[in-house]
Amino acid sequence: MKRVAVVVTLATLAMTVTASAATEWFYERQPLPEGQTVEVPANGPFTLYLKVPHQVRVEVACAVSGVEAFWNTPEAGMDKTRTIAFSSCTSPCGEVTVTPRLPWGGSILGLPSPYALVDEWRETRIALTCGGVNYGTFSGTLHPVSGDGDTQGGDETDSFVDFRNGQVLYNPSGDSLTLTGYYRFGYKVGKQVRGRITGEVR
Repeated sequence: MKRVAVVVTLATLAMTVTASAATEWFYERQPLPEGQTVEVPANGPFTLYLKVPHQVRVEVACAVSGVEAFWNTPEAGMDKTRTIAFSSCTSPCGEVTVTPRLPWGGSILGLPSPYALVDEWRETRIALTCGGVNYGTFSGTLHPVSGDGDTQGGDETDSFVDFRNGQVLYNPSGDSLTLTGYYRFGYKVGKQVRGRITGEVR
């Protein structure tokens, strides 16, 4: 009878820990206080792959820059794209223009899946013209991951989101636009990087 009681107690404790798990953003290695929002510049190289049914996939390479806002709630870390721009885009299709259709929906930092934290970017919308063809606006939810899955006290500070394995948006015609690349947070002062944002489980 006592053994059964111990098993039930341990199971209840495990359920409580799981239910109370939450995520939060760290700013310069310190938890961002609830009620406080910080905005940091972001940049990185992106490669987009345009796929039209029954046609060859077309690669588009761009430099991306913008500003991301971060804050914490009792349940999860939240973020939102304030500005974002795709520039210096090149593609075999010819002249290419990539235009974000802001505002996008807010983002929520989720639990690890399977290693790093998933940062769910909701209602992302990007318009594309390539080689004189207007492909319209691609939309959907993206699931980049925050950092590389280790704790921030271990090695380098993983101040970025990684669009690993490609994240796909669709236009009304069924064409797809796959995004890959890293989006790094912070800015340089000399050789030092400031404004570093990382995600953690609390």
